[in-house]
Amino acid sequence: MFRSIVDDHHERLAELATSFTKRGNFDAALLCFDHYFNQVPQLAERDIGKIAHDLAQFANYVGALRDLTFHEDPIDNMRCRKLFGIQPGEKDGTTVLLPCSLFYNHAGAALEDNNVLPNESFRQVYQNCLKDRLLDRVTRENDACRKAPALHTSLCLAHVLRGTCEISLCERLHISPDMIWFKNWISAILLQILIYHSVSGIQYPSQLRSEMRSVFATCRPARWLNSFRFWLMKLYEALNPACHTFGPTSNMTLNSAITALPKAIGAVMDWARALSSELEFHPIHQFLTLAMQTADLAFTFDRKQAEVYIYRSQFAVSRCPSLFLRPSGNNVIQEMLISLNQSGPSSLIMGILFIR
Repeated sequence: MFRSIVDDHHERLAELATSFTKRGNFDAALLCFDHYFNQVPQLAERDIGKIAHDLAQFANYVGALRDLTFHEDPIDNMRCRKLFGIQPGEKDGTTVLLPCSLFYNHAGAALEDNNVLPNESFRQVYQNCLKDRLLDRVTRENDACRKAPALHTSLCLAHVLRGTCEISLCERLHISPDMIWFKNWISAILLQILIYHSVSGIQYPSQLRSEMRSVFATCRPARWLNSFRFWLMKLYEALNPACHTFGPTSNMTLNSAITALPKAIGAVMDWARALSSELEFHPIHQFLTLAMQTADLAFTFDRKQAEVYIYRSQFAVSRCPSLFLRPSGNNVIQEMLISLNQSGPSSLIMGILFIR
């Protein structure tokens, strides 16, 4: 393992990390993954199966690193002391930082003589350092995923259905997908939602905590809204495919890729709530699509709570633009919400009216 780290044998580190994980040696696996993911995986040329495999590994690494980051007292924890070389100082209540260690440069001016820190200062340095490390790696990985053709680019329906397309003139994906491909597609999207969700509280701590559980919001942290919206809409596309060969949506929600990732579903529920509370009528040409997709995901995965917060969201209680009102005065948005909720006797009729 150490030879592979020194030689920067990238692929070998991934193999060792997987082997250590299977044998239950999670500390050694974390060390290998930490060096392996020092470089963002090159996803541009990888197919969806390989991307799903990489994201599963990265999700495990991020989860382990996040647990260590928020450990209550790393000084007294044997695992933290072993992984990071934490050594108690000669004086009670102090910790020694080894030169060139992970935390040494992060401590900066806080260091006392002989590279010693008071325990309280060390705990702060420890957490801030690991937060920065976690955020940096997930942010770079998220950017790479958003640009990966296998996740970003839609399928070419002409190629899927007829096998014919002017490939040189078409920018869509030209593959012959099957249910294994579809399962990997959903798994990759859910894994990336879980990964990005794990650092969203670090990246936007004050805004996010209030937004996630509030009905109305006062701040506009557009960056996290855009990131949430991107992956939620990708999930919506996966669960509502344009091609009939993948079957109906009712089969998709029972897919093993979904039931195997309950934490990711929890993130989807939180994101749908946050997105619905911030959704506005502008830009008007995008609003109805975003509202329908967000509400559909909310009712699909969080029906009980969605019946409360969706109807209290800003777009549902604000004055409706005339564009979404029928000559009779009926509100198209309310018809859509009743249809997606599917709990009332008029849901089918409202759905028909909304489509018309």
